[in-house]
Parts: sequence; C-alpha cells; structure tokens
Amino acid sequence: MSELNSAILKNLFGKLGVYLIQLLSLIILARMFEPKVFGILASISVFLVFFQLIAEVGIGPALINDGKISKSEQNGIFTLTLLSGVMIGCVFYFFVRYLSLFYNDDIYLDLAWLFSLIVPISCLSIVPTTNLIKDYRFAGLAIIDGVSLLISIACTMILSTKLEPIYALALKSPIYFLAKLILAYIASYSTTSGMPNIGFDFGAIKRIKSFVKYQLAFSFINYFSRNSDDIVVGKALGSTSLGIYSQAYNIMKYPLQLITFGMGTAIQAVLTNNRDNVSYLIYEHNKLAKKLMFVSLPISLYFIFNSHLIVEVLLGGEWIEVAPILTILAVTIPIQIVTSTTGAFFQVLNRADLLFKGGLIGATIFVTLIIFSAYFGSLKATAICVALAFFINSFCTYYILFNRGFKISVLVFGKIVLNCFTIMVPYVIFYTFVNEYVVSLISVSNSVFYQVMLSLVTLILSSLPYVIIIRMKYLVKTDKGYHNG
Repeated sequence: MSELNSAILKNLFGKLGVYLIQLLSLIILARMFEPKVFGILASISVFLVFFQLIAEVGIGPALINDGKISKSEQNGIFTLTLLSGVMIGCVFYFFVRYLSLFYNDDIYLDLAWLFSLIVPISCLSIVPTTNLIKDYRFAGLAIIDGVSLLISIACTMILSTKLEPIYALALKSPIYFLAKLILAYIASYSTTSGMPNIGFDFGAIKRIKSFVKYQLAFSFINYFSRNSDDIVVGKALGSTSLGIYSQAYNIMKYPLQLITFGMGTAIQAVLTNNRDNVSYLIYEHNKLAKKLMFVSLPISLYFIFNSHLIVEVLLGGEWIEVAPILTILAVTIPIQIVTSTTGAFFQVLNRADLLFKGGLIGATIFVTLIIFSAYFGSLKATAICVALAFFINSFCTYYILFNRGFKISVLVFGKIVLNCFTIMVPYVIFYTFVNEYVVSLISVSNSVFYQVMLSLVTLILSSLPYVIIIRMKYLVKTDKGYHNG
C-alpha cells in the first residue's frame, strides 16, 4: 500500500467516528429545534466562514507546504493568528449587527458577540492543528473533532432546558471550537514541531507570502461560489426556506465529509516531496480519482432513490420538504467527491495561482447560476442551478489541472472517465430496476426499520456485480504509462 493510500485510509477510518457523531447530532437537534432557528443560525454562519478565511489568511496550507519553519518562526505565526483573530472578530461583531438590518430581524443583535468569539478561537487552533497534520496524526485529529462535537452536543442539550432555543443552539459552535482548540493545543505537545507559544519572529511571513496570497484569494473566491446559494435563499425565500435548504445540503455533504474531509491535507502532506515527479503525481491522481468515482456512485444512487426515507429517519416527518431538494443535490455527489482532491494537487505542484484562477472561474459559474435561480423563487430551482454549476465547474477545474498544472492534455483523464462510465452506466440501470421492485415491497409495510433494511439490502445486492467487475477489471489497473515517467 502506498504512503498516500495509507494516510488517506487512516484519515477515513478516523473520520468515520466523527461522521457517526455528526449524524447523531443531526438526528437529535433536528427534533429539538424548528427550521427557522436553523435558518437564522445558517444565515450568520455563512458570513462567519468568510471572516474566518480573512483571519486565517491561508496560513494552514502554507505551513504544510513550507518544510523549513523553525520553532521561533512557528511561535511568530502563532502570535500573528491571535492578533488577526482578535481584530477580525471585532469587525465581525459589528457586521453581525448590520445583518439585523439586512434580514430585518433584531435577533442578530443578541447573537453578534457570541459568534464573534469563534473567529479568534478558530484562528488560534491553526498552528497546533497544522503540526498534527504534518506528523500524519489524522486519527488524533479525528478524535479531537469527535470529542469536541460530543461536548458541544451535550452542552446544547443541557442549555436547551435553561435558555431559549435560538441561544441554546447558537452556543453549540463556540463550545465546539473552544473544545477543539484546547484539545489540539494539548495534543501538539508531542508533535515534531512542538506546542506553539507567543513569539515575535515573523521571518517566515516573507517566505510563504506568495503562496498565502494565492491561497487566500482562492479561499475568498471559493467562499462566494459555495455560499452564495445560502445568501440568496435566506434573503429571497426567508429563514424557514434557508433552514430546509441548509439541512438538505448538510445531509448531502455527510458522505463527502466522510470520504474527502482531510483527504486534501493528506495528499498535500504526503506528495509535496514528490512535486518534481509530475508523472508520479499524475499516476497517483488518476488512481485515486478512479477509486473515488467507483465508491461515490452507489452512495449517490442510494441518496437519490431514498431521499424521503433518509429525511424521515434523520430529521423526522416535519422536515419532509427537505427530500426533493436532497434528491437533486445528491446527483452531484460523485463529481464533488472526485473534484475535491484537485485543490491538493494544485498545492502539491506549488501552483496556488492556478488554484486561484480555477476558483475564479468556478465562482463566476456558481454566482451566475444561483442569481439566475432567484428569478424562479423556489428551492428546487436553486438546487438544480447549484447541481448544474458543480458539473460545469468540475470540467473547467480539470482542464486547468491537466493542461496548465500537469502540462498534458485533459483528454488523458477524459479517457479514464469514459472507461469508468462503461461500468457505471450499466450499474445505474441495474440499480434502478432492482429498486423499482423493492419499492413495491416497501409499500406493504409502514415500519421505518423495515424500509431502511430493505433499502440497504437493495444497495448491497445491486452493487455486488458492480464491485466484482471493478475488482477484476478496473480497480487494479491505472494508466501505468505515467507511473515512472
């Protein structure tokens, strides 16, 4: 097993526990709080991410990319993250107060101070978290995430008996980030780089500023492209509609998070030392992309055909309006999972400039289609436009990665995709027929447990021929012409 595969698998198994805790959180909290509460907090969170990006200035990936950071330089960067977090946190405090005018709701005035605390807390966790990543401590990071989530969920449930629902749920994020900071800081003590402290050696800033500049620019562009839908839905359709859309998007993201969250950092950490061997990078990319395509398709089909059942199990019957939106968004799961790795390969190639250009094109596509969807005034229209944007953006991203990054024709990767489709398309047809038969069996029982088990049996039985053929014909074969150059 290659070092990259090993790192990714360690990260995947570590994230499985976090994934299950997130599902538990969703099941519990969706039954405790109304869609409007989720919608209000989502409308703040979408801007919180933007201010976090400003405060963090792309330092995390830059530290991974630069292997020459000394202890004193690390302390200087740690101090910089503290100062940046405090300043941007203060700005965010006044910005959230402005949101009360934008959304015409005074509740934002009461939540401003609470969410502004998140910015400096999350910034302080950058350096200790990066130290763990550089040592391939993905299992440790997963444990930190999981424990932090459990603490925040428990506190939210306790606070819900003492406070109004909006404040109890709002406290979940600050508690999570604080717990994560404390645990990551303690864990960093045993890393190669050690526990960061306050220092004033800012010499590394000059060395990483070029990378940081493009990384930050890409983060800004990527933010607007991936969050413009929440902004448009919240403003045009209201908090309740945003709560419904947000839950559909979050459910769709769970398999993405399980498979891809942290994969980018693993790719960057492992392959950075091989950045001059482009043929090897192409080999690793294509092998990984094929595996991701094959793994993601059954997940996508299950979500498409069982969206109502998934929503009923996870959120409850009162959230059933989430189901049709989830069905549309689930179509994009394979393309999102595969494309999610491209950013890491741009970083490995030290071409953050290309990452930025791809992000700029993607942002233009996403924002244009999402604004266009607002004219229809429906969540379905927004979901369709978002799905279309994902497909168009993936094509543009791969064109830039191969033609400008790897400096070979994107048709090389196109041939691999077409070869995968020769198995994937028949599988889709076979799954559809099997599922239609199972639907008739499901209708004879109202038991949710019976329906869930039958849907899973359908997935497994229909996937067996698919898995066997992949093992025999595709999974072990990669474009070997690019392995050794």
